[in-house]
Amino acid sequence: MPETATTKAADVPWRELARILHDAAEADAMPFSESVARLAAGGFDGYAVDFRRAARTYYRPDGDSLDLAFAPAPPVAAAFAPERIKAAIRAAQTHAP
Repeated sequence: MPETATTKAADVPWRELARILHDAAEADAMPFSESVARLAAGGFDGYAVDFRRAARTYYRPDGDSLDLAFAPAPPVAAAFAPERIKAAIRAAQTHAP
C-alpha cells in the first residue's frame, strides 16, 4: 500500500486497513516494523496471531476486533527446536528473505 496524501493509514477504514496489512504480511510484502507502524497510525492497539486457528486478530481500543484467516501452517514438528524458532523470529523482525 504505497502511502500518499490520500492513502495514509488513518484515512483508510479500519477493517480495510487490517485486510491490506494482513495481505501484505501473507505476501511478505512489507517489513514487520512498517506494518506495526501502520496499524498504530490506523488506530489499532494490538493484534495477535493464532497459528492453531490460522487467524490474525486485529484489536481496536473500543473493544472491537477483526479475525482474518490465513493458510494453515504445516503440522508442528515432533521435537521442539528452539534455535529454529529464534532464527525464524529474527528473520521476521529483520524482514530477511
